[in-house]
This record gives sequence, structure tokens and C-alpha cells, in this order.
Amino acid sequence: MWLLVDLLIQVNLDIEHRLKPRVPARMFLNIVRKDIPVT
Repeated sequence: MWLLVDLLIQVNLDIEHRLKPRVPARMFLNIVRKDIPVT
């Protein structure tokens, strides 16, 4: 599960550097942290 999250974060960071998407990486990380409890 965490490998998938890590992959999504890396992809999102890469996209952010290139295109500056509507959802910034920090916002994405906050959404991920809310949806997935940290164990």
C-alpha cells in the first residue's frame, strides 16, 4: 500500500515541477494523510 502511495507522491511531485497542476503536492499529501491512517 505504501509503495503505491510513494509512487503517487513521486508522480505528483514530478508533474508539479513541470506543469504546476491545480492540486499542489502539499495538498495531495494532506489528502493522502487524511484518507490513510498512519500506523
